[in-house]
Amino acid sequence: MWSGPYCLMATGLPVSDAICDILFYGALGMASEKINRRSFHHKDGEGEIRTQFKPAALGEIAGMEFEAQVETEQGTAKMRFIVRTRDLEDLDRQVWSPWIHADGPSRHESNSCN
Repeated sequence: MWSGPYCLMATGLPVSDAICDILFYGALGMASEKINRRSFHHKDGEGEIRTQFKPAALGEIAGMEFEAQVETEQGTAKMRFIVRTRDLEDLDRQVWSPWIHADGPSRHESNSCN
């Protein structure tokens, strides 16, 4: 089930669902590969994700903190977000599938990066 990043702070314009996906999966890859910086390019925008591998918490949500800067045609967005510890731990056990499961909350119902 897609949980997405949990936004701590955002400035600038909201970003698309596609950019939220890029941030989430990019952050998971960075944690898995132990790299602290990753650039991305997409039709909706481009930017960079960074981390210092610091733990962070917001209420009951705990995980690793990431930052991103996204440039779009409409302007710039900067954000700080958490990827849950559970999502990071599940990364190694993840079974990737092209199917979209409809039994969980949608991105719009979860606390995503918009």
